[in-house]
Amino acid sequence: MKHFLTICLTIVCFAILVLGNQHWKEKTKVTAYEDKSGLYKEEKDEAEHVGTEILSYTKKWPVEAQLSYKRAINDKKPYKILIAGSPALGQQSSGWAYILKDKLKETFHETIVVSVKIYDLNSTQIIEERKYEELAAEKADLILLEPFILKDNGQVTIENSNENINKIIESIKTANLGAIVLLQPANPLFQAKYYPVQVDSLKEYAESNNITYLNHWDAWPDPQSEDIKKFLIGEPGTPNEKGHQLWADYLIDYFIAD
Repeated sequence: MKHFLTICLTIVCFAILVLGNQHWKEKTKVTAYEDKSGLYKEEKDEAEHVGTEILSYTKKWPVEAQLSYKRAINDKKPYKILIAGSPALGQQSSGWAYILKDKLKETFHETIVVSVKIYDLNSTQIIEERKYEELAAEKADLILLEPFILKDNGQVTIENSNENINKIIESIKTANLGAIVLLQPANPLFQAKYYPVQVDSLKEYAESNNITYLNHWDAWPDPQSEDIKKFLIGEPGTPNEKGHQLWADYLIDYFIAD
């Protein structure tokens, strides 16, 4: 009898050990899974936060540009931005176009690709030499265009200039139907007479064609005052280092909203 009880006690103890070990394994397994799930959730939340933060910088962009940029992020494709215009864009070391390019890359990282194209031509020469095809070939999603009106000054009529802009934009949109074009003038000049009329016409053209017009002239001193000379160099006047920085700051504030 004593021997039988010993055997039963041994069996009961063994059963308790087996069940206890099994319970510990299950508990450990659940805990490990929960920890892994929590880590995944934190990583996902962090990624969503980064995405939301980057998208918030685009709130001043046209709505269609905001949406196309968001689609590019979701599709894991780089969003292509093209900055194009005359030598008023500046040199690579200090020009506003390159200052803006660097700032965009710094802010949006690998989600965007920025290219700059400069032509020392008026808008009619751009058409005659078919340079507009080079702009279209970029197949950019967003194009910031300074449409050569300062180069047109005294050489191309306003009517012809507008026709040339039409041709450039049509070519860009033919290559990429969803492309969004933004227009802006070149820099202001000191006490110019006909040039401001050209700029007003460009603004009217943009408004009548439902194109976003970036009026950076609002950031410059009055072109009729001597103060404007502090931001220009040479004749008729191109931006100096201060002028390029002023122009760049205006555009950075637009493209990278606080």
